Amino acid sequence: MNADGSLPEFELAPANGAEAGTFVKATAKIVGNTVELTASGVDNPAYVRYGNRGEAISSLATDSNGVKLPLAVFRTDGKLK
Repeated sequence: MNADGSLPEFELAPANGAEAGTFVKATAKIVGNTVELTASGVDNPAYVRYGNRGEAISSLATDSNGVKLPLAVFRTDGKLK
């Protein structure tokens, strides 16, 4: 997590339209126990990926017990629900 609380390296791709399947940088934040993603121009996201640019961090945050919460590089290949 960056000092400002943002989470780097997330990208979303829309399901439909001229940009379908094209990944764009997403804004990511932790809300409760989930990561919420938004991206300009992506109203109906179909795919998400993390760490594709090689700048991934090894953990998103540290819980109240000091335990780091890991996140591996990933990419989805199906539509998000």
